[in-house]
Amino acid sequence: MTTKWFPAKASIGFYCLALLAVVSLSIWSVYNTSRAFNQFAEHIEKLELELDKLHSSEASALAAASNIEDFRVLKLAELRRETAKVSQVCAEFQYEGIATVLLLIGFSAFLLYHNKRFVAESEAHVETTRKLAMLVETSFDGIFSVDGHLLIQSWSPACQRIFGFSRQEVIGSTLSILWPPELSHELQVYKKALADGVAISPYESRAVTKNGKEISVSISASPVLADYDRVEGMTIVVRDVSFETTMRQQKEDLIAALAHDLKNPLIGSNLLLEIIREDFATMGADSVRDMTSRLAATNNRMIETINEMLDVYRLESGAIEIVSKPTDLSGLCHELEKDFAFAFERKKIQFKSEIAADLSVLSDPSLLRRIIYNLLDNALKYCTEGNTVIFSAQVTDGGSIEIAVDDDGPGLDDNERRRIFQRLFRRPVSATGSEGSGLGLYAARLMSDLIKARIECQSKSNAGTRFKINL
Repeated sequence: MTTKWFPAKASIGFYCLALLAVVSLSIWSVYNTSRAFNQFAEHIEKLELELDKLHSSEASALAAASNIEDFRVLKLAELRRETAKVSQVCAEFQYEGIATVLLLIGFSAFLLYHNKRFVAESEAHVETTRKLAMLVETSFDGIFSVDGHLLIQSWSPACQRIFGFSRQEVIGSTLSILWPPELSHELQVYKKALADGVAISPYESRAVTKNGKEISVSISASPVLADYDRVEGMTIVVRDVSFETTMRQQKEDLIAALAHDLKNPLIGSNLLLEIIREDFATMGADSVRDMTSRLAATNNRMIETINEMLDVYRLESGAIEIVSKPTDLSGLCHELEKDFAFAFERKKIQFKSEIAADLSVLSDPSLLRRIIYNLLDNALKYCTEGNTVIFSAQVTDGGSIEIAVDDDGPGLDDNERRRIFQRLFRRPVSATGSEGSGLGLYAARLMSDLIKARIECQSKSNAGTRFKINL
């Protein structure tokens, strides 16, 4: 049972008891005072009667002078008794008045103490309520409440950010406004939780925004208890986990793609090793050299795929540190030209370079090298025998430095060009006879963003492709 409301209500109870006691004491005091005055009045009346009797009897008693003294003594004794009773009543009235004053002072002190305590508890309650309201208003998670009929009663700013509905649009609406029709059965869970007064542990589901878009959300709910453990509604906390869900799906896709990209080279390597093992005795030196070269190429392909996957992981997790420094861009480009010259020559692709001298930039040389490497490697993958690749680095008319890789290969249609830098996008194998991992150009775009470079693709189907980087 919740007891947060108890101190304030207990103080109110003390006030009521104290007020009842003061009223009772006042009634008792008024009653006793009235009784004392009545007794006082009765005794005064008796004295007046006795005095009247005394005066009237004195006249008649003159006739019997011998008995006058005895008569006076008798009447004086009666007067003293009545006077003593009047004094006793006055003393009792005095004591009761003092006791009443003392009791009133005591109850006033009691009320003053509990009033101070009640004010302190009320201020603390108001401060706690203010902090809770501020927490709800500033929380990144959406927080709203529903009553026993699942009608929305409150709506935080984060809810408006997540769902798009304003307070005025949802207050009084049913909870079903936020659920897709196919998930309406989940509302029965909330009705049962309300009936049983139990919480709903966080779980992932889907919700609908104002514009009809479905989003992934994490939801939890807790019952709101009224007096005597009566459940009057629920507080529901919602978090938009669309990004986390997308990242989780991309991670799963990446693992699946990696397994696919590594499986085929491994199968090819095993076949080559099996051929070498079976026919090694009859194979000539040229055949062995060719087999081992193909094994090396297969292994390099697997290493390249793993490196691309690691690059993407580090880039997406922010684990790559940028170290900008003056970089000899001309020298870096010439090194990459030498690295790729043999590979292009082996595929019988004409490779030309147009690199200006003395180019220098302030950038991260490691990231810049990997960006250019990925662009050259992409041209190597998708160009075939007889194609031409031109690798250039020049200063533009605007004063910026432009690095470009041009080829006259198969090119891209409009749809492929728009998706070329997307994660895991790859062209069909039938287009070029080669298939990449779908990570190289995606990683190049991420690295370009890190070093504040702009990477672009210009291409037309069957008319070649141009990738360029502006620094």
